[in-house]
Amino acid sequence: SPWWAVILGWNPLVTLESGGMGHQDALGALLLIVMVLASRSRRPRTAAFALALACGVKPVAVLLLPFLWRQTHEEQSFRAGRRMLLVFCVSLIVICMPLFVQHGWSGWRETVVHFGHRWEANGLFYESFKALFGSGDEGRQMERAKDAARLLAMLAVLAMGLFLWQSRARLAEAGYWLFMVLLLCAPVAYPWYLIWILAFVPLLRGPQGFAGLIWAATAAMSYTLWRDADWSWSVRPNWLIAEYLPVLAILGIAAMRLARVVPIGRALGRREPVRR
Repeated sequence: SPWWAVILGWNPLVTLESGGMGHQDALGALLLIVMVLASRSRRPRTAAFALALACGVKPVAVLLLPFLWRQTHEEQSFRAGRRMLLVFCVSLIVICMPLFVQHGWSGWRETVVHFGHRWEANGLFYESFKALFGSGDEGRQMERAKDAARLLAMLAVLAMGLFLWQSRARLAEAGYWLFMVLLLCAPVAYPWYLIWILAFVPLLRGPQGFAGLIWAATAAMSYTLWRDADWSWSVRPNWLIAEYLPVLAILGIAAMRLARVVPIGRALGRREPVRR
């Protein structure tokens, strides 16, 4: 129903962070919606161009490229899939060309490295891993725990991507679950990052999007990070538990429901016996 668009358009988090704070994530979410709609309308080149623009907002959007290619390849032709990849690559090169002016690439790279290795805020898995394995060895153990948490986060996203690929997830489903796992495991999970998840909720099939909606509400507790001057740059444990516990509970229920629709054997690539 088109009324599901109210979930995105009238969501207080989207209104606050896009209209109030002016975060560019709203533009990236819009481009992803355009990508999904263009793919459903059998316009793969438009979808590829929209995905390339979304990568210009946040490079992590490239995670959806394999799923866009497969949908184009299966619904149209192998040649259409190749053309889609060509349009995406050319568009991404044109978008990145300004980075090469006056050594802009080096500054962008340093920013990404600093954000990826030093920035941390409101990450459930990351903060939990630090608390469990970061004590001792005069601070060196904490650095090792942080590196291990980042590595495990990458592996978790990769595992979810492989699971979605094997279970033949559609574009909207792949985007929702990939970004959900990414933010749950990432060192940084600012509230406005959830706009990327909320964009896919009205496009999902079945009861898959409730965890994202619950998180959009409980993420209000993470704003204590900016008001708590006596605490380090992280959300206090009690607020962190209150924010994520409902999300994890809803995710568990959704996983059990999806297991009935997508058997684990099929997702892992096992062939079911032919019934006669």
